[in-house]
Amino acid sequence: MFDETTQAHRKMRSDVPIKAFSFCELRKRPPADSVPEPPQKGAIIIQITMTQNTPHWNLTETAAWIVFRNLSVVTRFSDPAPENWQAYMMYESMWLCPKVAEPSELGDALRSGRLSALGRSGDTGSKMMTIQAIEWETLIVSPPSAYRLLPDNTKDVPWHDIRASSADVQKLWRGTSETTSENAGAIIHH
Repeated sequence: MFDETTQAHRKMRSDVPIKAFSFCELRKRPPADSVPEPPQKGAIIIQITMTQNTPHWNLTETAAWIVFRNLSVVTRFSDPAPENWQAYMMYESMWLCPKVAEPSELGDALRSGRLSALGRSGDTGSKMMTIQAIEWETLIVSPPSAYRLLPDNTKDVPWHDIRASSADVQKLWRGTSETTSENAGAIIHH
Protein backbone atom coordinates (compact mmCIF):
# COMPACT_ATOMS: atom_id res chain seq x y z
CA MET A 1 0.00 0.00 0.00
CA PHE A 2 3.02 2.32 0.28
CA ASP A 3 4.04 4.25 -2.81
CA GLU A 4 7.58 4.19 -4.22
CA THR A 5 8.64 7.35 -2.37
CA THR A 6 7.58 5.88 0.96
CA GLN A 7 9.38 2.63 0.12
CA ALA A 8 12.55 4.58 -0.69
CA HIS A 9 12.39 6.44 2.63
CA ARG A 10 11.76 3.17 4.42
CA LYS A 11 14.86 1.62 2.83
CA MET A 12 16.91 4.64 3.82
CA ARG A 13 15.73 4.38 7.44
CA SER A 14 15.26 0.62 7.78
CA ASP A 15 16.29 0.78 11.44
CA VAL A 16 13.14 2.76 12.32
CA PRO A 17 9.77 0.96 12.47
CA ILE A 18 7.04 2.53 10.33
CA LYS A 19 3.32 2.34 11.07
CA ALA A 20 0.88 3.79 8.51
CA PHE A 21 -2.74 4.71 9.16
CA SER A 22 -5.36 5.97 6.78
CA PHE A 23 -7.37 8.96 7.96
CA CYS A 24 -10.42 6.69 8.24
CA GLU A 25 -8.55 4.29 10.52
CA LEU A 26 -7.48 7.16 12.77
CA ARG A 27 -11.09 8.35 13.13
CA LYS A 28 -12.40 4.91 14.11
CA ARG A 29 -12.62 4.27 17.80
CA PRO A 30 -11.07 1.01 19.04
CA PRO A 31 -13.40 -1.49 20.72
CA ALA A 32 -13.91 -0.66 24.40
CA ASP A 33 -12.13 -3.84 25.55
CA SER A 34 -9.03 -3.29 23.41
CA VAL A 35 -5.93 -1.50 24.55
CA PRO A 36 -4.05 0.27 21.74
CA GLU A 37 -0.41 -0.60 21.31
CA PRO A 38 1.85 2.32 22.18
CA PRO A 39 4.25 3.25 19.38
CA GLN A 40 7.80 2.04 19.78
CA LYS A 41 10.31 4.63 20.89
CA GLY A 42 11.64 6.44 17.83
CA ALA A 43 8.89 5.06 15.56
CA ILE A 44 7.76 7.12 12.59
CA ILE A 45 4.00 7.28 12.23
CA ILE A 46 2.75 8.19 8.77
CA GLN A 47 -0.82 9.35 8.21
CA ILE A 48 -2.06 8.59 4.71
CA THR A 49 -5.07 10.70 3.76
CA MET A 50 -7.29 8.94 1.27
CA THR A 51 -9.18 10.96 -1.31
CA GLN A 52 -12.90 11.00 -0.73
CA ASN A 53 -14.71 9.05 -3.40
CA THR A 54 -17.82 11.21 -3.30
CA PRO A 55 -18.55 12.75 -6.70
CA HIS A 56 -20.28 15.80 -5.22
CA TRP A 57 -19.55 17.88 -2.13
CA ASN A 58 -22.09 19.89 -0.20
CA LEU A 59 -21.60 23.67 -0.07
CA THR A 60 -19.67 23.51 3.21
CA GLU A 61 -17.33 20.75 2.02
CA THR A 62 -16.70 22.80 -1.12
CA ALA A 63 -15.89 25.91 0.95
CA ALA A 64 -13.63 23.83 3.22
CA TRP A 65 -11.60 22.59 0.23
CA ILE A 66 -11.26 26.08 -1.25
CA VAL A 67 -10.17 27.66 2.02
CA PHE A 68 -7.94 24.90 3.43
CA ARG A 69 -7.21 22.45 0.53
CA ASN A 70 -7.14 19.60 3.00
CA LEU A 71 -9.37 16.50 2.79
CA SER A 72 -9.29 16.04 6.56
CA VAL A 73 -10.96 19.43 6.90
CA VAL A 74 -13.47 18.58 4.14
CA THR A 75 -14.42 15.40 6.00
CA ARG A 76 -15.34 17.42 9.10
CA PHE A 77 -18.18 19.01 7.11
CA SER A 78 -19.49 15.84 5.44
CA ASP A 79 -23.07 14.71 5.82
CA PRO A 80 -24.87 13.47 7.88
CA ALA A 81 -23.54 15.48 10.87
CA PRO A 82 -21.28 18.26 9.64
CA GLU A 83 -19.60 20.67 12.02
CA ASN A 84 -20.75 24.29 12.07
CA TRP A 85 -18.78 26.17 9.38
CA GLN A 86 -19.26 29.64 10.90
CA ALA A 87 -18.05 28.46 14.32
CA TYR A 88 -15.11 26.65 12.75
CA MET A 89 -14.05 29.73 10.79
CA MET A 90 -14.37 31.96 13.87
CA TYR A 91 -11.87 30.04 16.00
CA GLU A 92 -8.44 29.60 14.41
CA SER A 93 -7.49 27.29 17.27
CA MET A 94 -9.89 24.69 15.77
CA TRP A 95 -8.18 24.71 12.36
CA LEU A 96 -6.32 21.57 11.33
CA CYS A 97 -4.12 23.54 8.94
CA PRO A 98 -3.56 27.14 7.82
CA LYS A 99 -6.04 28.95 5.59
CA VAL A 100 -4.81 29.29 1.97
CA ALA A 101 -7.75 31.20 0.42
CA GLU A 102 -10.75 33.29 1.37
CA PRO A 103 -14.26 31.77 1.67
CA SER A 104 -15.56 34.46 -0.73
CA GLU A 105 -13.81 32.65 -3.61
CA LEU A 106 -16.67 30.11 -3.64
CA GLY A 107 -19.37 32.74 -4.31
CA ASP A 108 -17.13 34.50 -6.85
CA ALA A 109 -16.62 31.26 -8.82
CA LEU A 110 -20.34 30.43 -8.77
CA ARG A 111 -21.33 33.95 -9.90
CA SER A 112 -18.77 33.96 -12.72
CA GLY A 113 -19.78 30.49 -13.93
CA ARG A 114 -16.27 29.04 -13.38
CA LEU A 115 -17.91 26.55 -10.99
CA SER A 116 -21.40 25.13 -11.38
CA ALA A 117 -23.56 23.62 -8.68
CA LEU A 118 -26.67 21.48 -8.43
CA GLY A 119 -29.53 22.01 -6.02
CA ARG A 120 -33.17 21.33 -5.31
CA SER A 121 -35.42 24.28 -6.15
CA GLY A 122 -38.20 24.93 -3.66
CA ASP A 123 -38.56 22.02 -1.28
CA THR A 124 -36.08 19.30 -0.36
CA GLY A 125 -38.07 16.66 -2.24
CA SER A 126 -37.73 18.28 -5.66
CA LYS A 127 -35.45 17.06 -8.46
CA MET A 128 -31.76 18.10 -8.49
CA MET A 129 -31.01 20.63 -11.21
CA THR A 130 -28.17 22.92 -12.27
CA ILE A 131 -28.24 26.32 -10.62
CA GLN A 132 -27.57 28.89 -13.36
CA ALA A 133 -24.72 31.38 -12.83
CA ILE A 134 -27.15 34.32 -13.07
CA GLU A 135 -29.06 32.91 -10.07
CA TRP A 136 -25.94 33.31 -7.91
CA GLU A 137 -25.88 37.07 -8.62
CA THR A 138 -28.63 37.61 -6.02
CA LEU A 139 -27.62 34.89 -3.55
CA ILE A 140 -25.47 35.29 -0.48
CA VAL A 141 -23.28 32.19 -0.19
CA SER A 142 -23.06 31.26 3.47
CA PRO A 143 -22.34 27.54 3.90
CA PRO A 144 -24.23 25.33 4.45
CA SER A 145 -26.73 27.31 2.34
CA ALA A 146 -27.18 30.24 -0.01
CA TYR A 147 -29.96 32.76 0.52
CA ARG A 148 -31.44 36.09 -0.51
CA LEU A 149 -31.98 38.76 2.09
CA LEU A 150 -35.52 40.12 1.69
CA PRO A 151 -36.52 43.75 2.46
CA ASP A 152 -37.88 42.70 5.87
CA ASN A 153 -34.44 41.10 6.67
CA THR A 154 -35.74 37.54 6.45
CA LYS A 155 -33.81 34.93 4.53
CA ASP A 156 -35.24 33.38 1.39
CA VAL A 157 -33.53 30.03 0.71
CA PRO A 158 -34.53 29.12 -2.86
CA TRP A 159 -32.12 26.15 -3.21
CA HIS A 160 -31.64 23.13 -0.97
CA ASP A 161 -29.04 20.33 -0.91
CA ILE A 162 -26.57 22.39 -2.96
CA ARG A 163 -23.74 20.26 -4.37
CA ALA A 164 -20.67 20.89 -6.53
CA SER A 165 -18.57 18.33 -8.37
CA SER A 166 -15.62 17.50 -6.12
CA ALA A 167 -13.47 16.88 -9.22
CA ASP A 168 -14.34 20.33 -10.63
CA VAL A 169 -13.59 21.98 -7.30
CA GLN A 170 -10.22 20.22 -7.05
CA LYS A 171 -9.35 21.23 -10.64
CA LEU A 172 -10.08 24.90 -9.95
CA TRP A 173 -8.40 24.93 -6.54
CA ARG A 174 -5.45 22.55 -6.66
CA GLY A 175 -4.20 20.88 -3.51
CA THR A 176 -1.35 22.65 -1.73
CA SER A 177 0.95 19.66 -2.24
CA GLU A 178 0.29 19.79 -6.00
CA THR A 179 1.01 23.48 -6.35
CA THR A 180 4.04 23.30 -4.03
CA SER A 181 5.61 20.41 -5.97
CA GLU A 182 4.91 22.14 -9.30
CA ASN A 183 6.54 25.35 -8.09
CA ALA A 184 9.50 23.44 -6.64
CA GLY A 185 10.20 21.94 -10.05
CA ALA A 186 10.03 25.25 -11.87
CA ILE A 187 13.23 26.75 -13.22
CA ILE A 188 13.44 30.51 -13.34
CA HIS A 189 15.36 31.94 -16.31
CA HIS A 190 16.73 35.47 -16.14
